[in-house]
Amino acid sequence: MATGPGPRVLNGHQRLVPRKGHPVAPPPPLADPRASAPKPRPQDPRVAALGRRAGLVLAGVGLFWIAATWAGDSLGWPVRVRALIDLFALAGFGFALYLTWQVWRLRRTHKG
Repeated sequence: MATGPGPRVLNGHQRLVPRKGHPVAPPPPLADPRASAPKPRPQDPRVAALGRRAGLVLAGVGLFWIAATWAGDSLGWPVRVRALIDLFALAGFGFALYLTWQVWRLRRTHKG
């Protein structure tokens, strides 16, 4: 039983050239990504406000921590003061995590 050559595998440098009697079909049209995108659901203003607050707390604590660490290094603050600043930053990040958890919980209750 003789078999003909199998399907031809092309690499990136080759093109599929139509042969006589074997036309190449055009590729299917690309789908519009906007047509299949999920519709955004209306957001509760409380969820949006709480999410903004959590983001601002995270950014503020991060900037405070960076600035306080830089100031402690340049001004030669004692290690105890730097540790206290680190604890304040840790408390701020914990508070931001709590706010993020509240946003998650509020979104779950308004899921639909």
